[in-house]
Amino acid sequence: MTTNDTTLSWQGLLTAAAGTTRTATGPAALASAGEALRLAWATTGAARAGSPDGQLWWLRLAEAIAETADELELVPGAPLLPLGTGPAPDDAVTDTPASRAALLGLLTAARDALARHAGTAQSGAEKLAATLAADAAARAVTAGSP
Repeated sequence: MTTNDTTLSWQGLLTAAAGTTRTATGPAALASAGEALRLAWATTGAARAGSPDGQLWWLRLAEAIAETADELELVPGAPLLPLGTGPAPDDAVTDTPASRAALLGLLTAARDALARHAGTAQSGAEKLAATLAADAAARAVTAGSP
């Protein structure tokens, strides 16, 4: 398998995960958002940028993903989020507009899932924690936006 084949199949995985996360509700929204963040983290670790600006883009996004994962862990009932575990690309992910778009689509879906959960949270503490996680995810989306 070539790097381009790996990048394309990984982009397909990110797109499929975004679709699942986009439709998840209730506790599944938290689990889907957590899995989306793990996939996003794995993507940033495997990305190979061709320029210093590209490297900074991926690093900035990785920092925002880690912050979102930290916030998600504070939501009651949310899964523990050990970044660096789970699926990862077999090879480097090529820094292309398509790979960036797939990642941003996944992060947008995670943000929306967390915001949905915050809107349905029963306790004030859960609502606050979910809102903070959704805000962190929104900052991740902003960090990756052109």
